[in-house]
Amino acid sequence: MNKHIEDYLDYYCKLEYPSYAVLLKGQWGCGKSHFIGLYQRKTDKKFIYISLYGLKEVNQIDDALFQATHPRLGSKGMGVASKIIASSLKSTVKVDVSSGSAYLKKLLSKTKDSILIFDDLERCDIPLKQVFGYLNSFVEHEKRHVIIIADATKFNAQEEYLEIKEKLIGQELEVQLHIKAALENFCSEVKNEACEVFLIRCFDNICSIYIASKYNNLRTLRKFIQDFAYFFSKLPENAKDKSDLLQDILSVLLTTSLEMRSGQITLDQVKIFLEGSLSFVKKEREPKEIVLRNKYSNFLDFSPILGVTLWQDFFRTGILNQDKLHKAVFNTKYFQEDSQESWIRLWHSLDLSDEDFEKVKEEVQTELDHCNYRKIPIITHVFGLYLWMSENHLCEMNENKILVFFKTYVNELAKKNELEYIEEGWGDRESYASLAYWSKESSIFQGFCEYLDEIENEMLEESYPSQAQDLLHIMVSDTISFRQKLSNYENQKYLKIPILCYIDPHDFIESLDKVDHQLRVGDTLRRRYELPIDNKVLLKELSWLKKLKPLLEKEVRIRKDKISGYRYHNILKFAITPSIEKLQQIEKEDNND
Repeated sequence: MNKHIEDYLDYYCKLEYPSYAVLLKGQWGCGKSHFIGLYQRKTDKKFIYISLYGLKEVNQIDDALFQATHPRLGSKGMGVASKIIASSLKSTVKVDVSSGSAYLKKLLSKTKDSILIFDDLERCDIPLKQVFGYLNSFVEHEKRHVIIIADATKFNAQEEYLEIKEKLIGQELEVQLHIKAALENFCSEVKNEACEVFLIRCFDNICSIYIASKYNNLRTLRKFIQDFAYFFSKLPENAKDKSDLLQDILSVLLTTSLEMRSGQITLDQVKIFLEGSLSFVKKEREPKEIVLRNKYSNFLDFSPILGVTLWQDFFRTGILNQDKLHKAVFNTKYFQEDSQESWIRLWHSLDLSDEDFEKVKEEVQTELDHCNYRKIPIITHVFGLYLWMSENHLCEMNENKILVFFKTYVNELAKKNELEYIEEGWGDRESYASLAYWSKESSIFQGFCEYLDEIENEMLEESYPSQAQDLLHIMVSDTISFRQKLSNYENQKYLKIPILCYIDPHDFIESLDKVDHQLRVGDTLRRRYELPIDNKVLLKELSWLKKLKPLLEKEVRIRKDKISGYRYHNILKFAITPSIEKLQQIEKEDNND
């Protein structure tokens, strides 16, 4: 595709005394730098490559040239030395960069046969006229071959550019995007042979998605290859030979990467984008999402493989939780084996034969009859599946009967104390186990979720006394974990839960005496009420703090003239008293409202 450019560069580089520079142009990300890199490897010519990106002064180009021509001095650890030597050269040689510096003449005298490449012109902060004058000195005075690489669309509207380029640039060549050639090069960088082989087999599909996106940016394509290789390395071994599974992952990763890195969707919009193909379930979509969805209608499944949450986490952090990834993989349709739970196989109904569908549906009903589904999110999944089956005439019960059946089912489990909630939360009402809930947008489904919220809240309330005792044991054994559970750390379990109300103040004092880092406990309490959150949820702990205060005061008196008494005094003065005052102020403001 760019063979004519190679041919011209071959001709240009053979000229003994060229009187002009060559401009390689093309939009950002089209592969200009990639192309010139391949060209350098193909020819026996010598090159000196300089990136102008971010340079603000001409003398910075001097430094870059010095480091490029003295790679040993330019290496890590020699940066300061190279600058000292460069400065020494400049101080002994009169420099006039505007007309071709003597410093550079001396610097480059040993590399006179090398072709100079100056990349990223459009991202250079030096005034354009000054840069072109600088580069022209090589062409006009030093008779050097100069190749300039730039996104010329950034300059075409500038009259100054049009005027001065005529004095320097004798030939402009536009680099055309060559997807397959770039892919071959990117895939050759993949260390895992099995992953590389799979990607090579998918060239046509990758190219089709890339073309459908209408975004010409090879940097995004290269990042996708790197991300897919990372994904591949984290997959369970028995998933790496499932081509269809890998293809689904590839499609979601590539389409989402293209849209995010082009700025068309944000992290918050990933969910809408990935579930866009559910148009036959969801009746309304914003025009933007419809357009994006239609571009990839041939590549994205009706529901994103591995679930929306996992993809959101990956694009947010750039890393994968391997345990969550494995669970998500084993819950896909590609692992529909006897070991896979029946409700998961029913979730994949669209991939079942008529006979298998009836068999799995019967298995799920048997599990319900024996009350084997006890986790709230799994019950939610099965409820949504039954609503979907009813709507599509795939089961005998209507929606009202389904609602009555499942409410009765939940009540019976709750009465027997056999209903299980998930501590980390099940309930964005979107998905669980990397599988989106069926029928989640129906009003009946939403109403059932609200009912489950009430049940779960009751269960949580009943569990708090036991959890409070566990927290007290943690305070004694691990004060850092105690702090994290009460503060805004990653595992902020009780940040907005008044769990301390459920601890007897006398038990707290008794446990505090066993703590090695008592001041850390005090600091945790101080920070708890200073955090910039809605502390109204913690107002219930005000009465607890008021009961705790006189007990601490008593300990201070008992421990008078002892270091432990001093510690207790500090906890009282800097943690308990100001916390009480802070909550009292919030209570007062709340009453005034």
